[in-house]
Amino acid sequence: LEKVLVAEDSPALINKIAQILEENRMAEWVTKCADGSEFITSFVEQLEQKRPVNLVILDVNMPVINGVNAAIAMRAIEKGYEQHNKPVPILFFTAKQCDDTFKKVLSYTKPAKYINKGAGASPEEFADRLYHVLSHLLHKS
Repeated sequence: LEKVLVAEDSPALINKIAQILEENRMAEWVTKCADGSEFITSFVEQLEQKRPVNLVILDVNMPVINGVNAAIAMRAIEKGYEQHNKPVPILFFTAKQCDDTFKKVLSYTKPAKYINKGAGASPEEFADRLYHVLSHLLHKS
């Protein structure tokens, strides 16, 4: 992947995600956003500069604009920029279990996947899970 946008309000976790993506050569560039509002601004800037985003990783529970609302806004922005034929894949992070309501969110924002950020005991296990989920998500999109 060339460009990945990550929105996560925990500085430690966002840095770990960027490190995993870069060290495992999953991304050339990672842009970090502290909340959904910052993410939307960055996403629009990328579209304005005609620099495609290949993947978005969103924490579900963030201040200002949460990950679900940010994803829905992102899909509307893609339509406005006529990018809806090739929507950017989304990976949602949350500590909560994926219930039926959240499965609907995944359906509305597809291509989208979910990963529980609380599971896994070590950074290596987390990196392995992240790699497998991203491989599946990107293969489908």
